[in-house]
Amino acid sequence: MCKKEIEEKKCCPGFWGTECYECPGGSENPCNGHGTCLDGIQQNGTCICKEQYSGYGCQNCKDENRFGPDCQSECDCVHGECNSGVAGNGSCTCYGGYTGPRCDQELPLCKGVTCEANSECVVRDGTALCDCKLGYRKQGSTCQAQDPCAPSPCSPFAVCKVLGSRTYECTCKEGFQGDGKICQPINPCVDSNGGCPENSTICIYRRPGEATCVCKPGMSRRPPSSECLAFPSDCRQYHCDVTATCEINSQGTPSLGRSYSASLEEFKAKLGGALSNLV
Repeated sequence: MCKKEIEEKKCCPGFWGTECYECPGGSENPCNGHGTCLDGIQQNGTCICKEQYSGYGCQNCKDENRFGPDCQSECDCVHGECNSGVAGNGSCTCYGGYTGPRCDQELPLCKGVTCEANSECVVRDGTALCDCKLGYRKQGSTCQAQDPCAPSPCSPFAVCKVLGSRTYECTCKEGFQGDGKICQPINPCVDSNGGCPENSTICIYRRPGEATCVCKPGMSRRPPSSECLAFPSDCRQYHCDVTATCEINSQGTPSLGRSYSASLEEFKAKLGGALSNLV
């Protein structure tokens, strides 16, 4: 009875690619529970987000003015900034001169108060004073812009670029894909076999964004072409001696192995000696 065991590699749910990387958001909660991850060994781990969510891992509300786990609540800050997003609670941070839950009430004490650049009027303990605006910090007697990239709010595999006092841009490093907040390795092998010819080569993942093409078993690169071609059939037409082997030389053609050549030379020597004795 002949038996053959075949090992087939598969990714568990929540993992993707030939290296079985975790889906954005983690394998326990793919796409942060707000979408469907394209998992499996032949997939690329992309999240297909539900309608109200956005981001590479569906981690944001599609509408920046909404908040809450379901992104259904709407911010109503008038003169202030809303704590929005999936993890936000809708609270308002008022601009200078305003107060109240919705930042819609003027502060009478701030009327007529003029503040220096990058500062605004606030009321503390019943007294109006000037304090630095959001995104600025007091340095000496002036308010200087804080570096929004220190510490970096981006993925460890991304570069943070300062665009303004409170604005920045996250860009995934080479070999990674995502929105900068979430960056995952690029596995070239999951897309069209990494560009390798599917009938003769196997795509082998090396590192993020890099892969190589390796000839399938039973095939090799044949000079002068770099194409992978089958080689066993070239030797099947030759019936070598038990002491010899058929090999494929550097020109890609069959040739006799060394063991046969050595036996042949030994035979010639013995034959020459026998002939000389006869003479």
